[in-house]
Formats: sequence, structure tokens, C-alpha cells
Amino acid sequence: MGNPIAWFEIVGPRPEETAKFYAELFGWHTETVEGGYITLDTHSGQGMNGGVTAPPPNGHPGSIFYAQGPDVQAMLDKGESLGGKTRMPVTEIPDMVTYALLTDPWGNRIGLMKGEGDAPVSAGDNPTVDWVEIGCAEPEKAIYDFNWLSATGSGIFLAASRSIPAGRVGAGRARRLRNSA
Repeated sequence: MGNPIAWFEIVGPRPEETAKFYAELFGWHTETVEGGYITLDTHSGQGMNGGVTAPPPNGHPGSIFYAQGPDVQAMLDKGESLGGKTRMPVTEIPDMVTYALLTDPWGNRIGLMKGEGDAPVSAGDNPTVDWVEIGCAEPEKAIYDFNWLSATGSGIFLAASRSIPAGRVGAGRARRLRNSA
């Protein structure tokens, strides 16, 4: 079985305004935690929750999905063996999360977090987040490379795009992965 995608993160210059936008648009609940990070609980009863944060110094806005597994370092090592690059080593925030960041061979940021696929989503009927889209110039190769990370209950959509920078949503040929590991 693949590693489930269990969290998403929206990175931008104005986290408070961003969180307010999504809360008002979708009815999601927000909570600011220590350090100014804002969590988003979709209250959809399924899918995944997420968070909003400012980019690090010299960082860029964007979105990150987080795959969950019991051994973050093993997932990071496997990503590197497939051509990915570590952007943040395994980091533990006590009583909250253990995670790491890497980029795939096309520059898309991927988060890895410790867990057993049990990230809770509060009950409710708000819109569900259960889909991830990755833009890249070589979707067939990416499909092979992302098989180790394929999601249970979530979709990964790989879009062929030679004119859109890595990390952007692209149009064109596409293939959806479902439970293919």
C-alpha cells in the first residue's frame, strides 16, 4: 500500500488573509498555533486538513502536499534515490509533528510527515480536499517515480506542461494515479 496524502499546506506572504479567505469560501475552521502557523480543519468528514504559513526567507508562494508514513527518513531517502533533493531534513516539533521537505526532479515541493495514515478530519459537510495536482514536463516518468508515494483515498493528477514552470497546475495530457503502489 502507498503512503496516504494526509495534509496540505498553502504558503504565501499573508497567512492571516489567506486563511480568512478559505474559511469564508469553504466554511473551514482556522486556528493559529504557536509560531503563527494557521491550521485549517475542513470539517468535511473525509479527505485531509491543512495549514497556512508564510514562505521562509527567499522562499516562494505555493502549495505543498504531505504524504504520511511511519519512517520519515526512509521516505526522504527513497525520494532522493529517485532524483529528489532534500530541502529540510527530518524535523520534530514536539507534541505536534515530525516532518521533512524535498523537491521532486521537476522542482515540486513535497512534504513528508510521520504517521500511520490516521490524520483526523472533523465531521461536517464542507468541501473536501482529496486531490493533488502536480505539473511537470515528463508525466510518464513522474507516474513511475511517484508510485512509491501514491495516495490511499486521494488522487494524484500529473499534468504534462512544457510551458508552465514546475509546481504550477498545467493543462494537457494527464493521468490520475489511484492506489497504484
